[in-house]
Amino acid sequence: MCQSLPYSIPSGEVASKAMTEWAKKGYLNKEFSAVKLMSVFGAPSDIIFTKDKPISSMADLKGLKIWNPMPIKIEMLKRLGAVPVALPPTDLYSGLQKGVIDGAFCNYMFLFIYKISELVNYSTAGLPSGTVNIASIMNLRTWNNLPPDIMEIIDGMSDAYSVKYGASFDTAYNLGKATFIEKGGKELEWKPGELAKANDNLSPIWKKYIEDKEKNGLPARKATGDFYHILKDLGVENPAIGYSPK
Repeated sequence: MCQSLPYSIPSGEVASKAMTEWAKKGYLNKEFSAVKLMSVFGAPSDIIFTKDKPISSMADLKGLKIWNPMPIKIEMLKRLGAVPVALPPTDLYSGLQKGVIDGAFCNYMFLFIYKISELVNYSTAGLPSGTVNIASIMNLRTWNNLPPDIMEIIDGMSDAYSVKYGASFDTAYNLGKATFIEKGGKELEWKPGELAKANDNLSPIWKKYIEDKEKNGLPARKATGDFYHILKDLGVENPAIGYSPK
């Protein structure tokens, strides 16, 4: 799904609402034709966390070994001057502890889940980085064997449960942020003009993604534009970095 591109996702609730509306446009119909798609949901955008070096500019990132295993995030880190490291999430703590990595490109959930709030000292938010793409599905044969009234009830609950799942990410996010702040972690901001530099550096990611998908017969240009406008309608002021629909 295109949602892993550098869109600005302020919360899991917004991610889930946007993904639900986007899915209703039919973009997932072919991919999920063999199952019953129950709901789609996601999490807030990732943040740069570092152990020893505060980050407020692209120059600060240069040469730092930053964790994230996702292909688009790896490409983002490269284009921002960092050195991406794709350790398993379970090795995040030891990687930071032993100096294998200098930081992580993740969100506050990871600080809560993997206890790395004990090791990272700085966070720099505000760089749009998309969301994870998660779907809840049912075996199609099982779905087709349900009584019509039960199908109707489940379909009627789908949107609400998408938001509910997204809100659960927000709960974990807030717990991670609270532990980070409690132990003295410092929240930083990008210096003026830094996100404009990132905008220029990240635009080729969008161009390649759209061109590659379009070559394969997928409506990537319309799909990315639709998701952008859905975020805008949900109140996200600047829905993406490196891209705006034409």
